[in-house]
Amino acid sequence: MVFSTTPSSRFPRAAASKKHGTSAELLRVRFELPTAPRAFRSILWEAEFSSRGVARLSLLSSQGDDAVKLPALPLEHEKHLKSLKKSLLERLKGGRIEMDWNEFDLEGAGDFHQRVWKAMLYIPFGETATYAEVARDAGSPLAFRACGQACGANRILIFIPCHRVVSSTGLGGFGYGLDWKKNFLAMEQQ
Repeated sequence: MVFSTTPSSRFPRAAASKKHGTSAELLRVRFELPTAPRAFRSILWEAEFSSRGVARLSLLSSQGDDAVKLPALPLEHEKHLKSLKKSLLERLKGGRIEMDWNEFDLEGAGDFHQRVWKAMLYIPFGETATYAEVARDAGSPLAFRACGQACGANRILIFIPCHRVVSSTGLGGFGYGLDWKKNFLAMEQQ
């Protein structure tokens, strides 16, 4: 697989959007996607929702004996979960479905992290950008190492596409391991 580095002119400068108010209660659910492509069927996903949107989407593990299911979401949040599952399944099948920034609840995240995460949204589907390019597009061109930390702190896997951010000399890192980063990049090449 060839990983491209996208020219800097393709990313508009990202601006942070802060959410004010009191902390919303998070509801957590774990789920599987048995109809996902083979490479993603064994994943146990975890999502957290607030009244404002998706606060976290993470890959817990490949299923194992330690996979404990949490209780189902209250009925009023089932529609959020159903929508997230549908979008995630389409994305894992190589679809270009996106989530809007306003569908995320990123309360408590620092301004720099939010600017980096927003800059990642502008990396085109199927392409990559370096940590330095993302840092520049987030308004802090010398903060490429801090950009890597912000990628590692990304709360919304797949839809805030930290897997598209690479180092100038290779793949860089990925909190879930480089095999998953390669899988997520490969799904966008279908």
